[in-house]
Amino acid sequence: MPKKIKLGIVGCGNIFKKHYDAILQNKNLFEIIEICEQKLNNIEKYNFGNNIKIFNNYEKFISVSKSDIIVLCTPNHLHYKQSLLAYKNNKNILTEKPMSLNYSDSNKMVNLFKKKNLYLFVLMQIRFNPIIVKLKKAIDQNIFGEIRLINMNVIWNRSQEYYDSASWRGNKLMDGGLFLNQTSHYLDLLVYLFGLPTKVSSFLTKTRKNIQVEDTGIVNLLFPNFVTGSFNTTMLNNFGNLETSMTLIGTKGSIVIGGLNLDKVNYYKATNNGKFDFRLNKNEKIFFKKTYKGHEIYYKNMYNSLIGKKSETPTGKDCLNTMKLIDKIYKSSKVIKTKY
Repeated sequence: MPKKIKLGIVGCGNIFKKHYDAILQNKNLFEIIEICEQKLNNIEKYNFGNNIKIFNNYEKFISVSKSDIIVLCTPNHLHYKQSLLAYKNNKNILTEKPMSLNYSDSNKMVNLFKKKNLYLFVLMQIRFNPIIVKLKKAIDQNIFGEIRLINMNVIWNRSQEYYDSASWRGNKLMDGGLFLNQTSHYLDLLVYLFGLPTKVSSFLTKTRKNIQVEDTGIVNLLFPNFVTGSFNTTMLNNFGNLETSMTLIGTKGSIVIGGLNLDKVNYYKATNNGKFDFRLNKNEKIFFKKTYKGHEIYYKNMYNSLIGKKSETPTGKDCLNTMKLIDKIYKSSKVIKTKY
């Protein structure tokens, strides 16, 4: 029986549900021993049992915590401050994305945790999407030849009701914006697969009246070796999430991955077509049927990291270039055009 890792959970809001389900699937590896949450009704949604300590103040919690790792399921603007307090108390961290609201703070977090040999994990579970795993292997095997064009579309719906459901959503200083909150997973995939762009040019707009952040953006990218790319996103589709897609054009092959969650290969053709298979087996298809599956895989990999085994778990260091890209997007758009 493997040694269980003791978890301290901070925040039991909407995103915690995926963590809870993932931890249940890994119950032989992890156990929750502490909860820090200000709203009692959020805690009551879950069957934590009677042996868990409950806190409603983070500073008090982190100063006495017995957990091996602290899991931050809190609003975006709190991740940086809460991570620093964990560092001061010699605690490992798993934080939801984004790790902070800018590259400078993220870089500081990485350097501080490194000084004490503490773990700083960032939950970028989309890297474990089985189609993305296959795509990474295909790129590494030069299946597509020299890549010439990359395009990504994230066409979703986030209604005014969504932004109104929590005071931090749509608030520039708390939410951060479209590229930090809604689409950072997909910008992370671009960096993970293709590296950090050398040039970025963006145009962002805001047409919803009662938010402070952009709701639409077009980003043009230039990667090394003259690879051009674009990232197009909006939260304004009135009829729900419409598309999350990626198109890759190379000298030896092309692929279009689509669906709502990069869950379908809509087109694939290559000069050596028979040498790579993008079809999913039964177990791989489960990733798209269970919303917590990415978190479950992440936790399994994180466990291996914590016990000193080889792991593919994205860390804060791995995500720094993603934060650098997001900074470039905002800095290259000097004026956000606003309807209201």
